[in-house]
Amino acid sequence: MSFGAILNDFSTSVVTALSSVTRISENGIKRILVPTDFSEYSDMALQLAIDLARQQNAKIILMHVLRSGDAHEELEMMQRQIARFPDLKDIEITPEIRKGKIYKEILAAESDDNADLIILSRHHRADSLLSLFPGITAKVRRAARSSVLVVGA
Repeated sequence: MSFGAILNDFSTSVVTALSSVTRISENGIKRILVPTDFSEYSDMALQLAIDLARQQNAKIILMHVLRSGDAHEELEMMQRQIARFPDLKDIEITPEIRKGKIYKEILAAESDDNADLIILSRHHRADSLLSLFPGITAKVRRAARSSVLVVGA
């Protein structure tokens, strides 16, 4: 069985499991928030979001939080990340860049964008923002009003 088939089976199981035990509305998943730090683990989270969006006819908000600096370079990196997924003609992905504390901006985006699901990548790479601030995942999981799916190492 190919990796794509395994991931597709997994994403179908995730939707079924999430719908039965979490805060996903009876209308299903309509908006998926995917915070990115442009790592391979963020790519895994985005791939899962794409598969779920295709199944649920949902939109994806791909967001990055700047601690400082100019958003232009990060927007280009976001466009390159999206370009790594060639079959997106039926999936709407909206890039979003915010500035501030990472977990607060993720929660603000969840509210502002009315997200039904947040897919976070979790990993231990030293160059990842999510590993530099390990409490981010826990804070988002505790405070989010929507379901949170954590993927990665």
